[in-house]
Amino acid sequence: SKMAGGQGEDDPMRLAVFWPLLQTLLTEVLEKEMWLSLWDHLVAHWADPELLPAAVVAFLLASRLSLMNLPAQCPHQLEEWLLHPHAITMPTMLQSMYALRADDAARRSAEALPEHAAFLIRGPAEAFEGDACEADVAAAGAPPTR
Repeated sequence: SKMAGGQGEDDPMRLAVFWPLLQTLLTEVLEKEMWLSLWDHLVAHWADPELLPAAVVAFLLASRLSLMNLPAQCPHQLEEWLLHPHAITMPTMLQSMYALRADDAARRSAEALPEHAAFLIRGPAEAFEGDACEADVAAAGAPPTR
């Protein structure tokens, strides 16, 4: 998934942080009630498989202060950190999870559009600012700007 930063599959950060969280389905880092709440959302939106990686990123965002306080020279503390529940605000994490998915879905939709259709998302003024000719505008289905 590009959501996790778009790094290569062998990225050390992905292997050290993302994979253990995905592997345990966040059971180690969330209190039981929070985990059940998260899974209510994941099961309700089962058709969106990218929601689980979004939940991992949202969890990391929600717990970033404690994560950032880990000493860089003690990698074993990261392993310990990944084995214990952390105090987070579940509504904030869920809101972040859905926002990440919406941003990712919008980005993917924009990437899938032909370049001349960019005005559908950004608007004609931004899409063609200073570089469009009348033929490009007509091909995109927009009325001439004269």
